[in-house]
Amino acid sequence: MTWLEEYGGRGASVIERLLFEEEYYAAGAPGRVSQNGISLLAPTLFEHGSAEQRARILPPMARGETIWAQAWSEPESGSDLASLRSTARRADGGWRLSGQKTWSSRAAFADRAFGLFRSDPAADAPHRGLTYLMFALDAPGVTVRPIGRLDGKPAFAELFLDEVFVPDEDVIGEPGQGWRIAMGTAGNERGLTLRSPGRFTAAARRLVALWRERADEAGSEPGIEAAARRPWTCWAPTANCPMPPTTRTRPARGPTATPSPWRARSPRARTRSSAASSPSGCWACRRGAGEGDGSVAAAEAVRPVAGDEPIGRREGARMRFMLDQAQTDFGRTVDRMLGGADTPHAIRAWGRGEHAPGRAVWGRLANTGVTGLAVPEAYEGVGPLPVELGVAYVAAGRHAVPGPLAETAAAAVLLAALAEGGTARTGQVAEGWLPRIADGRAPVTLAAADGGPYALDADAADAVFAVAGEELWLAPGHGPVQPSFDPARRLARPLPGGELLARGPAVAAAAARAADWAAFATAALSLGTGLALVERTAAYVGQRIQFGRPIGSFQAVKHRLADALIGLEFARPLLYGAAVALASGSTGGALVSGPAGGALASGSTSDARAEVAAAKVATGAAAYAAARTALQLHGALGCTDEYDLSLWIRRARALRSAWGSPSVCRARVLAP
Repeated sequence: MTWLEEYGGRGASVIERLLFEEEYYAAGAPGRVSQNGISLLAPTLFEHGSAEQRARILPPMARGETIWAQAWSEPESGSDLASLRSTARRADGGWRLSGQKTWSSRAAFADRAFGLFRSDPAADAPHRGLTYLMFALDAPGVTVRPIGRLDGKPAFAELFLDEVFVPDEDVIGEPGQGWRIAMGTAGNERGLTLRSPGRFTAAARRLVALWRERADEAGSEPGIEAAARRPWTCWAPTANCPMPPTTRTRPARGPTATPSPWRARSPRARTRSSAASSPSGCWACRRGAGEGDGSVAAAEAVRPVAGDEPIGRREGARMRFMLDQAQTDFGRTVDRMLGGADTPHAIRAWGRGEHAPGRAVWGRLANTGVTGLAVPEAYEGVGPLPVELGVAYVAAGRHAVPGPLAETAAAAVLLAALAEGGTARTGQVAEGWLPRIADGRAPVTLAAADGGPYALDADAADAVFAVAGEELWLAPGHGPVQPSFDPARRLARPLPGGELLARGPAVAAAAARAADWAAFATAALSLGTGLALVERTAAYVGQRIQFGRPIGSFQAVKHRLADALIGLEFARPLLYGAAVALASGSTGGALVSGPAGGALASGSTSDARAEVAAAKVATGAAAYAAARTALQLHGALGCTDEYDLSLWIRRARALRSAWGSPSVCRARVLAP
């Protein structure tokens, strides 16, 4: 807009351009494919180009007739641009270009490109002897290979140049002075974020509108944040306590209530738990009196696969938050087994609707007993063993195993709970499905209120169970598969009708417990996903060379990876604390008549649900942070669909919201 009219502009002022930009973005207008030319090349031509170049190139650029790509990066030259190797060799009347460019923005559909080439290999410094040239992407010797992005849209491409002829008239500035000119172009690129704030305010308005539209689903964030800002208080402060006295009603706790393992490690939780077991004093009181950190009695030990010191074992008055050797070995076995399964191939095939490779991976899980961990022994399973299931699902997350893992485990819990003391019909359903789930023959999926209206991978499942209020249905099929950010997580609505399997309050209670198991399993998958992202990124930065050294040696890179890993390791005890809560059978009233305190004979209490929610929000946030770190440290490589890292990046974002969004989970944790 601000160009002179002779070049196709309007001669507008800067203020007029900013006003146009604000209205353009407010109207939701599409992105402009000409930005490389308009915002990068054109300013460079105004400053360094010849009058002939401006007259020849700018008018068709302004009319949108010529789309430009930038050709900077090379396979070994990203941020270290001066190390580029593509060459420009003198020829009669021009230059011959050879080499490879990658991550060329808009090259997938552009007409021409501009970039730097090494014209004097004997120059005394890497940034000298470079020449700035323009060339046609349909010229003889140019091969364009598009690179798919995570969002599926065309943008980047690799350029292979084989003796491509470029006339002298397409050299910008003087030969050998390309670095100085390119720094001016880079300055214009960095300045793109200083454009009209309209692009940001329009996005903010859309986010606010979306939040209002889905406020009932997402929860009241302002209320949650207000609750999170409440100060810690003491129920019965002593002289040594620095905490203010509470003004809230002390919650009732039963005489046999067991404090939550993860709450026992938070200052706010120790306030509640110590007050519940002592006539006066909180964790701060006890610390001030020299009585340690206020640890409380822990949950009973869970039943392990093997060994006599499982996670959750009491040692005096302190909770032991460690896996025993049998559980550790079990996790390593599952991890090694999946390491030889070529899960990336299975994931990509699953996303195309080809389920055979993914089913083969499920067969491997069944061979190690993973598919039977949520199924009671009475139905040919080995469970319910939430700790071992968490261990196995962390390994599954590390390898991004496709399929409804969390949903199958949750469905097993649901069916077993209804069969325990239920009707003959629910017993028949459990006997028909649970043994098949346990031996891996029947992946199933589940749609319930906590998981949203969609059933994951309904097109691949042997059965689609749907909970509607106090009714459990075996759906007759599923609707169309919906697009998903993660193509390997295929979502579809269960079709209405089908076979009614159970009805009554017992269904709602069993569904609540099943939803907690689904959220817990999703949290374990998130933790494994985040660990895989950190591991893959650490390996990449150790071999990616820029400025003559691995980028992993730079302190800023180390800090990013360390922060990501710390977040995951802090989330790990919350995950296993939730496993202890699920295994201990925190009962709040029998679901159906049957053995008191049975592992599946009760609905989820608020304590167990809060612990699962804490694990879910912590692992989801940590995995999402690891995905962002991986994306940044991989650069453009992390944005591409063909690189396997994309499988875990997509998975981290999808799992973060599955079976309980962050806002919903925070609300559960903060609930009184």
